[in-house]
Amino acid sequence: MRNRIQTAFDSVQASPELKNKTRDFLAHERQRRSVRPVRALVPALCSLLLLVLGAVGWGLYQTPVAAISVDINPSLELTVNRFDRVIGVKGFNEDGEAAAAQVDLINMRYDEAVETLLQSEAISPYLSEDAFVSIAVACDEQEKGEAMRQQVQAGTVECPAEVSCTAGNSEDVEQAHEAGLSFGKYRAFEELQALDPSVTAEDVQGMTMREIRDRINELLEEAGEEPSGQGQGQGQGSGQGQQSQGTGQGSGQGQQGQGSGQGSGQGSKGEGNSSGKNQGSQNGDGNQYGRNPG
Repeated sequence: MRNRIQTAFDSVQASPELKNKTRDFLAHERQRRSVRPVRALVPALCSLLLLVLGAVGWGLYQTPVAAISVDINPSLELTVNRFDRVIGVKGFNEDGEAAAAQVDLINMRYDEAVETLLQSEAISPYLSEDAFVSIAVACDEQEKGEAMRQQVQAGTVECPAEVSCTAGNSEDVEQAHEAGLSFGKYRAFEELQALDPSVTAEDVQGMTMREIRDRINELLEEAGEEPSGQGQGQGQGSGQGQQSQGTGQGSGQGQQGQGSGQGSGQGSKGEGNSSGKNQGSQNGDGNQYGRNPG
């Protein structure tokens, strides 16, 4: 049979041009068929690459690099990624859990998230003038943590309550979580426990930050030390004057700390007494500075 086919093809006559065209056609077909499987894999390979890149990008986005705790009576903690976006919100007490459920902060910039939280209906009722707000930023990169702290603090200038902004690291956060507290409240607890070793983490869980801060200041005053924290105070000042008009040095006790002020008063024969209100503000070391308007 094979010889018959061969004999039949041998009898076929074709021009050289046809043979060349046939040869080129067969070569093209062989090349096309060899390339087709590779082309068929291109869409699949592209999809796989996109999937891998998406998984890596999502992993980076969901990786926390910092935490910000906001403590008043509600205690909340915001988790922040390397892109400065909030990727998690957790309440550490009943009020904090309620606030976390009411205010959507996910994917917001951390500073905008803190401002939004403080202005929300869930938090604003707690921000009376005598309230104390503790905001603590935890980040292992010291420069980034300090920059975040300053950015957050800049957004609290319109807050009606007294605000304290501090910084720390992830180790502090882990210790706080082990105690069942937010980072900011845990730092206040440590400060209180150093003054009163009988205080436990459970004791402070139900306390507001103002109650904790006031207790710390009471213990400091009992120990003869200046109260800590930031605050506004008023005090009474008195001073000695020179001639009939004079200026003098005054000192007074403020609501939150010690104050010193300048006073002026009327006198006779070169000496006189003066007294007045001493408006003051207290720095982070508990020192109060003010002006006494005679």
